[in-house]
Amino acid sequence: MRSDCPACGAPAASVRLAGPARLRVLTGVLAQAPGSRVQAPYQVGVAEFADQQICVIGLISGPARQADLVVPVVLEPYPDGRTFAFRRAG
Repeated sequence: MRSDCPACGAPAASVRLAGPARLRVLTGVLAQAPGSRVQAPYQVGVAEFADQQICVIGLISGPARQADLVVPVVLEPYPDGRTFAFRRAG
């Protein structure tokens, strides 16, 4: 676990995400970014954890629509590559 921001070096704190969260924004990625190991097409969304007053961006696992309730899950979008994502709750 990192203790600093990889982009700016500022101190970072660990937050345990407790769902469900509301999917505020959802978009599809159709063209793979250079160097990306995640195979396009895929979806990315912003989930709002209102109780924790935080919004988090992440991959979407499975079908989802804007305003759905989602929960955080672990996703392996490529071999030996694990990240968190969001899946529709229920």
